[in-house]
Amino acid sequence: MDKQKLTHTCEYFLRLVGNGIGVPGRTPLSEKPEDAEWKDLLLLSQKHSLAAVTYRALKDLPAPPDAETLAAWEKAYGTCVHADIQQLYAWEEIRDYFTEKGFRLLPLKGLRLKYLYPETALRLMGDLDIFYEKERFPELKAGMESLGYTFQVKSLGGNHQIFDRPPVTNVEMHSALLPAVSPFADYYADVWGKALPTEEKNVFRFSVEDEYIYFLIHAYKHFQGAGGGVRTIADFYLFRKKYAESMDRTYIENELRKAESAAARKGEAPESLSRFEQKLSDISGRWFGEKVIVNEEDFALFTDGVYGKIENLWEHELQKKGRAKYLFGRLFPSYAVMKTGYPVLAKLPFLLPFCWIARLFRGLFRRRKQIAREYRYVSRDPQKREKDN
Repeated sequence: MDKQKLTHTCEYFLRLVGNGIGVPGRTPLSEKPEDAEWKDLLLLSQKHSLAAVTYRALKDLPAPPDAETLAAWEKAYGTCVHADIQQLYAWEEIRDYFTEKGFRLLPLKGLRLKYLYPETALRLMGDLDIFYEKERFPELKAGMESLGYTFQVKSLGGNHQIFDRPPVTNVEMHSALLPAVSPFADYYADVWGKALPTEEKNVFRFSVEDEYIYFLIHAYKHFQGAGGGVRTIADFYLFRKKYAESMDRTYIENELRKAESAAARKGEAPESLSRFEQKLSDISGRWFGEKVIVNEEDFALFTDGVYGKIENLWEHELQKKGRAKYLFGRLFPSYAVMKTGYPVLAKLPFLLPFCWIARLFRGLFRRRKQIAREYRYVSRDPQKREKDN
């Protein structure tokens, strides 16, 4: 797709998104540019988990899509509505079961953000994220299994424990808000100290300010790793639209500095969180203002999808470490990283070399194609990688 066509397609896509989420002051949608194709607009909507949002905007169009594309869009919208019903039912079921047993629960991410949208079905979730009391994991696991969920053992040592229930319900029960390797992990050493009670028994929430800070730190992780997408910017825009005037900016700025100080104590020097916040603000201002403006540097946010792409993460680490150090780290991850996949190391750290060997063989048998793809990427000339990205 040439640059002009890509620009027109992205701009009209953002017009659809803006109208779908209720950007105020927007003029009625005009006909799409001739060089923007409906199939590409639908593809962008699906790639960024915004098909329900853009479908909502189609009713205002002077000239709707062709019948085949419209039917596919309507089907995508129906899928989002169905997923929303299932996921909210799953949350209510989990909430009722565990709070009656005295568990404290703190819903996170999409379970909170979806209420910023005109309809909850417009904010699709890949999974349900819930913070729990990690010392009660055995009871939690037994309870989730009694509700029909299967525990993914591979997630035992991570910051969230994964439970699946057919056909499509996935739940991430968080024992920590961030992985141990995150530069900001220590900032969230006492999550319950920030949690506030709600009217619902044993259900907690963050203050608006703390929810905003967590959103920024979580978004930062994605943007500095595989990348971020349009939905993150839409989340940011809607959060600011509702709360910007009432948030305590002094508290937010002080807490962002505390998070950066926690990173510094770990020997990390990440980008300023305040600068990252300003970056999101600049993008949302251009995308969801009265006039949509897409710059060339925005293109990656459209092409990478809602969670970015893995090549971005590889490139970021290569730039940071160099090829030799990167490959060594992939073959022999640190103890902190290995502990997430091999929980036995928490009690028997001397088994680390044997776990390295086990990980290598498991990768060769289960992830051979993915490993080969990563190695080919890392082995290429930097200029060739930059051109392809």
